[in-house]
Amino acid sequence: MGTRGVSNARTGGGGDRPASDEVEPTNTPAKATAFGVNTVVNGEVGPADVDCFAFEGKKEQRLLFDLEAERIGGWLHPRYGRH
Repeated sequence: MGTRGVSNARTGGGGDRPASDEVEPTNTPAKATAFGVNTVVNGEVGPADVDCFAFEGKKEQRLLFDLEAERIGGWLHPRYGRH
């Protein structure tokens, strides 16, 4: 329940990739939750919440970020940044 009322419960998929949980606070790049490439990251977001995540990448490495919340009808719209 939040400022917009009660929301419908939503479940995410599982899979065979390793999973990591967001550990608050993650609201600045210095406090970002670190995870490995090819990892599912589980987290929770609320109104005006900012979450930062970090991973080690290589120059010219191609990466895919898949935010499931948008696809299952959630209101979350990501913004990606580089620090």
